[in-house]
Amino acid sequence: MPAYRYILDTNSYLVQLLPQLLEHLKIKSRQAKLALGYLGSREGKYRGNYSRSEVDALFNLRHSNLKDYDLLGSPTIRYKGSDYNIDGFSDLFFERRDESGNQYVEWTAEMNALLGTEIDIKVAKLLGIKLAAVQKRRTELGIRPFSSMRSKSSEILRLRSTGKTLKDIATLVGLSKTSIQKVVEGKVH
Repeated sequence: MPAYRYILDTNSYLVQLLPQLLEHLKIKSRQAKLALGYLGSREGKYRGNYSRSEVDALFNLRHSNLKDYDLLGSPTIRYKGSDYNIDGFSDLFFERRDESGNQYVEWTAEMNALLGTEIDIKVAKLLGIKLAAVQKRRTELGIRPFSSMRSKSSEILRLRSTGKTLKDIATLVGLSKTSIQKVVEGKVH
């Protein structure tokens, strides 16, 4: 039997299409209704600001797609590699947020020390925060991005002083062994 896939590029199109499909859906009607409720509440809102009811609706929508959603016990979903119940899932959205829903980060000295030692995206991943927060804080502190050769040169020399081999340094910094050798010999600043 032929199968077709219809791809929509925005949620607003999905909000228009789902009501037309509802009467034809038998197995997925529950998910479609949950999706409509969630998408309708999110229409015209910035993607980072969620209300508690919207997060609950998103959890229920994700959970409704599980085959075993009627099992006894606390319903859980898998999100970013971990299992969450509804309270834990909500906490993910509201931790590190102020009263207006904007994300904030309480920077520690250890976190500040990581800035500029790796490319920003690696630091963000390591700290579990958004890339934009890392870039903003690095700029506030006047730390140059790691991708500049000066930052890499100082990092290469620092790693060399710890006794690491050129091969290890090349792997850590993301440059060739020849480039590392030039920095160590003082041919590149």
